[in-house]
Amino acid sequence: MGLGGALIWTGIALNIKNKYPDKQIIFIYKKPIRAYLKRKPVSDHVIYLENKSISFICDKLTWFFKKNHYKKEDTIIVDMDNPVFHYWNGSTNERIIYKEGMHAIQFACNYFDIKNADLKPELNLSNNEINNAKKVMKKFNLFNTKYICIEPHAKIEFTPNKEWFWENWIELINKLNEYFEENGNEIHIVQIGVSTEKVLKNVLDLTGTTSFREAAYILQHSLMFIGYMGGLVHLNKSVGKKSVVLVSAFEPLELATYPDDINLYTDIDCKNCGLKIPCPKNRQCMKEIKVNDVFNSIVKMFDNILN
Repeated sequence: MGLGGALIWTGIALNIKNKYPDKQIIFIYKKPIRAYLKRKPVSDHVIYLENKSISFICDKLTWFFKKNHYKKEDTIIVDMDNPVFHYWNGSTNERIIYKEGMHAIQFACNYFDIKNADLKPELNLSNNEINNAKKVMKKFNLFNTKYICIEPHAKIEFTPNKEWFWENWIELINKLNEYFEENGNEIHIVQIGVSTEKVLKNVLDLTGTTSFREAAYILQHSLMFIGYMGGLVHLNKSVGKKSVVLVSAFEPLELATYPDDINLYTDIDCKNCGLKIPCPKNRQCMKEIKVNDVFNSIVKMFDNILN
C-alpha cells in the first residue's frame, strides 16, 4: 500500500480509538508465504511505530497464537484485508478502480458507524528520530529561518500520471524567490523527499537527509508543504500543517485530500481513470494546473499563515 496508505490506516485507528477509548485496537493482515521465508518486515509498517491508537499489529498466523492473550470484549479487531476498509473496489494491470464520494478514512469509519470522521493521520516520533531531524535542521540552519517545503517528484512506479511538468516547477521556484525578495521576506524553499539526481535550482536540498518519518519533524517546523497527493501530504497533516496540493484527476478529488488544504484539481471528463499506464492524453489534467494557479495559492496560504 505504501507509506501514505499506512498513514491513512493510522487515521482510521485514531477515529476508532476516539470512539472506543477503553478498547485495544488490533490490526491484522494476511502475510504471503514468501514473506515468512525472507523474514523481512513489511516496509510500510514503520509508520505504526510509537502509535498510540494501535495496541498491536501482526499477521494472521501470529494473531492465531497471540489472540488468547487478549480478552475478546476488550479488543476491536481490524482485518486490513477486508474490502469494507479499502478505498478501492479492484485493480487490474492497467488501472485501479477507486471508490468515490468520500475520504478514504471515512469509508473505513462507516463500518464502525463513525460519522464525520476526523481526517487526520497519526504519527509519533521517537526521541532518536527527533534528534536525527534536529541535526539536519541545524546543519542547514533551519532553526533560524522561515521556510516552505516542496517535493516536485511523484512515485512514478505507482503511476506516471501524478507528476506536474519540470519546467513548471522551475518557473514556480523562480516566481516564489522573486516574490519573497521583493516583499522583504527571508523565506527559504526546501526540497525534501528521497535522494534524487533531479534537484531544483535555488532551493535548499534536503533530499535523502532524513527517513520518511523524520521528515515529519522538518515539515512540522515549516510554513507549509507544496507537492502531490501522496505520502508527504498525509505526513504533513499528521503534524497539523497545511499543504498546497497538485491533485491529478487520476484519482477522485475527495478520496485523500484534506479540506483545510488548497487542492488544485482539474474536473476533466476522464477523471478518476485510475490509470497505472501512461496517460493517453499526456496528463491533460495536470497541464491545466497553471504555474500562476499554484503561485497564487502559495501566496494566499503564506499570507494567511503570517497574518
